[in-house]
Amino acid sequence: MKKILFAIIFTTVLTNVHSQALKKVEGSYDLSRPWTFATGHATYFYKEGKDYERLREGLFDYKCEMNASQLQMRIGSKLSMSITGKYKNGLKEGEWNSKVLLLANGDGSSIATKVNYKDGLPNGTWTSKQINVGGQLMDDVSVKFNMGVMVGPFKYVHGTKRYEGTSDKEGFLDGKFSVITDDIETIFTYAHGVQKSIIQRNIKSGELIDKLENDSNVVKKLIAYQIADSATKASMEENGVKVKYNVISLTGLNYEGNSINIDEDFNEIFNTSFCFGSIPGDALYKDPGYTGNRSVINWDAFLVCVQEQ
Repeated sequence: MKKILFAIIFTTVLTNVHSQALKKVEGSYDLSRPWTFATGHATYFYKEGKDYERLREGLFDYKCEMNASQLQMRIGSKLSMSITGKYKNGLKEGEWNSKVLLLANGDGSSIATKVNYKDGLPNGTWTSKQINVGGQLMDDVSVKFNMGVMVGPFKYVHGTKRYEGTSDKEGFLDGKFSVITDDIETIFTYAHGVQKSIIQRNIKSGELIDKLENDSNVVKKLIAYQIADSATKASMEENGVKVKYNVISLTGLNYEGNSINIDEDFNEIFNTSFCFGSIPGDALYKDPGYTGNRSVINWDAFLVCVQEQ
């Protein structure tokens, strides 16, 4: 009887050790868009779950070095790229860093990006800066998350395009949200995702181009309704007519010819550095499949309350 019991215990322990033992993977590694042409190598580890699925665990290290000949470009061209981070139970955890240097036919830039995760969710500060070969800042992006929800101030600078604003603790735009494209600044004012006003001006001349203010009583009622209803949906009476509102992410907005694709722009910046489609571990990642859409992280960010049409 003791021998049988020992055999059962030994087999159980052996099985657990087998499932928890880390296995090393080292070799060539293909990246998704925009780096499908890169020929790099990666080292990472995985363990097998209860159903023998592979769960990445511990360090991840990707490196790519390509010369002009490999890039099929002029002498002096090169690509140097590194992506490092950690996994925990198949999900990204802690700090991840990406550094890219691309010199192409006499032009180029470097990108340094740092993000933070907890249990595969964006958590903490995410930043990215791109500097060209002349030392000029091209991109300057920063945002903060709390377990997948964008909170606090955010900034996006790309050439003459600039977004800057603040989100509340639930991811709703709150306060001043400034959008600059070329010489035109559009200032949206929000309160818990409800738009209160829009001002558009020429930032060079200071000329006021347009101004729109929403009814303050309607705004107050809608904000109160949102908070009471956990900001999921809202409906209220306006002039005796029941109006429905939906909470959406501000993926696209066009005002007086100024196109705003803020959610897409933020996703694109960070996807360029971390290739969401080929480096797994993002709990909020949405696979576009064969739709032709871009890979995105479905974070709770840039939320606004809009009237149903």
